[in-house]
Amino acid sequence: MPAFAAFRAIYRTDAFWEIGAPDETLDAVAERCPNTEAISRDCVWLHHRVLLA
Repeated sequence: MPAFAAFRAIYRTDAFWEIGAPDETLDAVAERCPNTEAISRDCVWLHHRVLLA
């Protein structure tokens, strides 16, 4: 079964901090988004074709 690591939280990408970052640190943003942190840490991404079987 094809499975991949979950996508990183958008605020953990370089583009977020280069273009539209708030006046906060990464840790401050991550603290406000515990569900996003959990999903990117604990979940896997399944290709949509897996669900068609």
